[in-house]
Amino acid sequence: MPPVLAGFGPTAVLLIAIALVLIFFRRLPEIARSLTKSFTEFKKGYKGLEDEDNLTGPAPKAEQPAQQPRPPEQVPVKTPRFADSPAPEQAPPKG
Repeated sequence: MPPVLAGFGPTAVLLIAIALVLIFFRRLPEIARSLTKSFTEFKKGYKGLEDEDNLTGPAPKAEQPAQQPRPPEQVPVKTPRFADSPAPEQAPPKG
């Protein structure tokens, strides 16, 4: 028995399972469909990876001329200047 259920007897586990089925009875078909779809997609993906590894093997190295890395582009940075910002409105003096 899994360690999570080690503290429960078989009767308690059965009662919990029945309670869960009763609670989620209306959603069981939806849950089953989504689980089946997920499992099928997982199998397809795993099979694809397995086939890819078996068929292609290690990729052959193609002879390509060495390319010099390009220097990073210079991007002009525009910083705000005081002249660019609108002048703040001045409040009338309190009198």
